[in-house]
Amino acid sequence: DVVVGVLDGDSAVVRVDETSLWRHERVIEALMKRHPVLPVRFGTTFSDRGALSAALEDRSSALHASLEKVAGKVELGVRAIREDAPEDDLRGTPPTRGRDYILNRVREHRRRGARAAEARRALEPLHHELARLSSDARARWSESPETLLAAAYLVDEDRVDDFRTAVDRAEKEREDVRIFCTGPWPPYNFVDFQVDGGGTLGALS
Repeated sequence: DVVVGVLDGDSAVVRVDETSLWRHERVIEALMKRHPVLPVRFGTTFSDRGALSAALEDRSSALHASLEKVAGKVELGVRAIREDAPEDDLRGTPPTRGRDYILNRVREHRRRGARAAEARRALEPLHHELARLSSDARARWSESPETLLAAAYLVDEDRVDDFRTAVDRAEKEREDVRIFCTGPWPPYNFVDFQVDGGGTLGALS
């Protein structure tokens, strides 16, 4: 059976503030400790319980498949941030002409971009290793010179320690990149179906 956690109220009035968001998160995390859970996006509403029941019935197969997918698993997040040293030519005498300043900034941006691309390539083995420790992975490789990778991994609960060990080892191997592992979280990035109007349907079993 599928059970849905809901709060009755005026669907036209959804308070979006830090307190409400954290309350929403705490409820989902509490439910996750006892059941597989598909977290609903904050602010998702239905006109009444009949509309909610209809949405569940219409997506029954996808709902059960998604619950099976996340059962016994948690989401772990990984973010890699580039730490650049100051450019040597920018630490000397500053340029006296505007054109020279602009050219120096362009050269700096290109160098930073090239080093970031090299760092991203160096991080690919880590992503592949983490993906092997996971049942699913969603990675976003950033074009920003600072943020190189933002990824989410769906990990069996009994492999969380192995996952964290791999991240810690990778960070110690690189002095120019800081790698953060966060979680465990509810599997927000692994709910793959939508309700009418574009909101994510969430439920627990």
